[in-house]
Amino acid sequence: MVNSLSHRGPDDSGEYFSERDDVALGHRRLSIIDLSSAGHQPMSNEDKTFWLTFNGEIYNFQGIRDELVRKGHTFKSNTDSEVILHSYEEWGAKCLNRFNGMFAFGLWDETKEQLFLARDRVGIKPLYYTRLNGSFIFGSEPKAIIASDKYKREMDSPALADFLIYRYISGEKSIWKGLKKLLPGQYLIYDRKEDSTNIFRYWRLALANTEITETEAIERLDHLLRESVKRRWVSDVPVGIFLSGGLDSTAVTKYSTDIKGDVDTFTIGFANYADNENEDARLVSEIFGANYYEEYLSVSEAGNIEELFKYYDEPIGDSSILPTFLVSKVARKKVKVILSGDGGDETLGGYRWYTDFYKYYNFMPSLAWFFKMLAQVRYRNLGERFLSLSIKDDAALYRQLTSPRFSLAEIKDLFPASSQDLPEDENYLINEHLSTCQDRYKRFCNLDFHTFLVDDILTKVDRASMANSLEVRVPFLDYTVVEFLFSLPDSLVLKNGEKKYLLKQLLKKFVPAKIINKPKKGFSCPLIGQYLRPEVLAKLLNGRMAKDGFVVREKLQNLIENIHSGNNPAKLWLMLVLEIWYKKWYCNE
Repeated sequence: MVNSLSHRGPDDSGEYFSERDDVALGHRRLSIIDLSSAGHQPMSNEDKTFWLTFNGEIYNFQGIRDELVRKGHTFKSNTDSEVILHSYEEWGAKCLNRFNGMFAFGLWDETKEQLFLARDRVGIKPLYYTRLNGSFIFGSEPKAIIASDKYKREMDSPALADFLIYRYISGEKSIWKGLKKLLPGQYLIYDRKEDSTNIFRYWRLALANTEITETEAIERLDHLLRESVKRRWVSDVPVGIFLSGGLDSTAVTKYSTDIKGDVDTFTIGFANYADNENEDARLVSEIFGANYYEEYLSVSEAGNIEELFKYYDEPIGDSSILPTFLVSKVARKKVKVILSGDGGDETLGGYRWYTDFYKYYNFMPSLAWFFKMLAQVRYRNLGERFLSLSIKDDAALYRQLTSPRFSLAEIKDLFPASSQDLPEDENYLINEHLSTCQDRYKRFCNLDFHTFLVDDILTKVDRASMANSLEVRVPFLDYTVVEFLFSLPDSLVLKNGEKKYLLKQLLKKFVPAKIINKPKKGFSCPLIGQYLRPEVLAKLLNGRMAKDGFVVREKLQNLIENIHSGNNPAKLWLMLVLEIWYKKWYCNE
């Protein structure tokens, strides 16, 4: 189990076994704070009644440590890991409210015979667990649990539907039946004596509507971001920045150079591809005096998606897993920690569909009469399409504007043997997380924050970076920044339909309009199209899923043929990813 996670921690390895051999903890260490052997894990307190295995960083550990010293606690290291142990001794589960960081950890309390699991507020670090035949097993990735040989590989049908409809697996589900994720902002207590599991929430994002002027909001955002970036530069190893030239990574670079002066930025591009962002990234680095590192990748370097799925033990349909993996590989040659701009889109209203919502809600009512007229004359199909949109609820509209993948009907046709326990409404995930707050656009930001961000963006980044033994820190997801931005009214978050309005106002005196006004580009791979070539699709049609009867070959053939008549190519990409995952992980080949 420990060896399966060697990529997450190549610097050290450790195990703890209880005297009765009925409790075991394992750890792989990526040394960031206090590189000495004093940071070895699993780590215990002085009397060895508590044992900890911990992934992540507690950014404010030094202040908490000072408080604990004043209360009489003695420390043997300078690590944030030991701060967790003593904080639990002092405050129990309430210690979580004091931590500012990204973390997932397991703490065994020998006195109470209880296991305490916790995950950070936003869900930056992963934590999976399962109960099997009297055993409780947990790990940072499913592969660690699978490696225990106690878990029998079985696919979860609702999770498969998640992947095919939304391209990621949501909430507590995983693709593996009976193997769950602890949700962000939760902790779990497993009581061995009672053989019971209880889950509690220690943090929940509140949606407020604070009265604040634009000037005050910009000043407050400036202060919070600066402090957040400053916290994330605490490290005993080299730190760098992922820089795309977009607003979020530009802001991280600006604050980092203010705080540290000499910083390294990393960008990748693709050879013979006209739409690279390297020029913008180079410009931002020059403006702020950063050391700029770029690398251009060829088709051959970017072409082995099968190799990447050694690390992705669940299917994920985000094509940017490939460039994220590659830029992590480039950065790891020089640094061990990276700051990233992830989270800015969800907190500041940066996605294309937010402006689509704005246009729809502001212009659709006034044009309703026009659509009715169209429906009665020669443009009947066009008119009916807009009329159908105009009567949809928010959940249906969200799915319509965010590029729907498979429908439930298509899933049942393609995977009839795996169609049990499917939801009745394919908007189920949206309905579950779409709040009723009065600010309409904040509702959609909140939806993405609790779904797309956690189970797509952060999962993708965690696996791709940790596959390269690289730690990624995300200043926009400091909980103080998140809570502030979700307290603002729509009129500031998406002012007049303008995405990231506040951040633009904050940065416009430092960078040129070219950077401020550039359209958002997803961090996608332009080489993905190679996987839709006829020879690759032929392999899919004759692949392991079809051979096993997991997918209906005739329906799959229809899907492949329909791509040439305008069918959504994203569906084929999902099927290719699923085939690679199925063969590697489900069939263990």
